[in-house]
Amino acid sequence: MIAECDKQFIGRRKPGGGYAYYDFLQNRRFDIAGPNPTPKEQKSFDEEYVVFLNAQRRDAITAALAERQRLRAEAAFQNDQPSADTVIPLGAPLVITPNNVRIPGTGSQAARSKVERCDDASLSCSWTKFSAGIKNIFGVYAKVNRP
Repeated sequence: MIAECDKQFIGRRKPGGGYAYYDFLQNRRFDIAGPNPTPKEQKSFDEEYVVFLNAQRRDAITAALAERQRLRAEAAFQNDQPSADTVIPLGAPLVITPNNVRIPGTGSQAARSKVERCDDASLSCSWTKFSAGIKNIFGVYAKVNRP
């Protein structure tokens, strides 16, 4: 008697009301209006199945290509291991440019001229340039953060 009912009504009653049809080919459920799908609902199941098959085909092709590429790379690595002097071509260098860069003030005219006159690589010259840069940075932040 249950088998007869299964043949006659392919939709199943949902706990909240309505009916659901289970499509075993797609392993998914569809909501339907009554105990049996209408021809319009059956057509939508078929359209969904075509989309499902296309997605499976696309996934299979992608997996096959990835496997083929992995095997080629593995074979190339084993057959022709690159030596230390082998140059691997790289792409174009990545250029990162910040937006709205604020150029800090340079401070007093005397400090600026003292830094510009310093051309040698002595410690005092380097320290002067370093301290002038720090003063400029703190000066900019102090002006920005004032209420």
